[in-house]
Amino acid sequence: MQDIDYYVEVAKSAEESCYERNILFQKIDAAVNFRWKLPEEIPGWVKAVRSTELADSLEAACTALSSGAPKLDIMPQLVNEDETERIEAIEASLQYQFHLANRRPVQNPFRDSTYHSLKYMAIAGQLIYLPYEFKGKDDKRLKHLYRYGSFAIKIHDPLNVFPTFDAYGLTSVVLKSEMKAGDILTEYAPTDKDRAKRGIAKFIKHLGGKDDAQYRANLKTKYFVYRYSDYNYDVVWVSSGNMGGDT
Repeated sequence: MQDIDYYVEVAKSAEESCYERNILFQKIDAAVNFRWKLPEEIPGWVKAVRSTELADSLEAACTALSSGAPKLDIMPQLVNEDETERIEAIEASLQYQFHLANRRPVQNPFRDSTYHSLKYMAIAGQLIYLPYEFKGKDDKRLKHLYRYGSFAIKIHDPLNVFPTFDAYGLTSVVLKSEMKAGDILTEYAPTDKDRAKRGIAKFIKHLGGKDDAQYRANLKTKYFVYRYSDYNYDVVWVSSGNMGGDT
């Protein structure tokens, strides 16, 4: 595993490579949310007329396309009865797990992915296997979380996801999110991994220590959280600015 500075530089390069894409996405988002402005070269006598038609049509299309459950279809590798039965069993299991994950409170991954595909023509999804995600954590919520299956699906705004590719496909993904310090400590609570414990301890010290009144006030401070993932490592760090400040 490389030093943290290596992953910070990789994430910075990935974000910079998506600059032009994000300019386009930001303009789409501004149009949908009525935050667009006329170009400077447009004469002053031309007045902007903002309408909800774009947002309304987007919501209507999203509602129509996401009203039914998606159907999974896996192509059999062999043409025989045993293979067909095996594939049908896999499809039924995956369909059931997706149904459970889609029922989690405050989440609707199918609708969110439909919305982003219509808005940006891009989807950024994260499939989380809960037994691995909460491995080594003493979390009393687990019994409740497993009521909705062993998987959770997070649909992220493509504006905050920066993938990198080589000639053979996807190589790594960087996710940037803005979170309060208290939420960071909750989501990335110490596990049995020594490196994670050291990182959390360093962040708590940065906030002022558990017994300091300033610490409690700082729990509401927002930070940028970067998560780098590839086929070998999953690295998380906190920054007080875009790739800058304390990590």
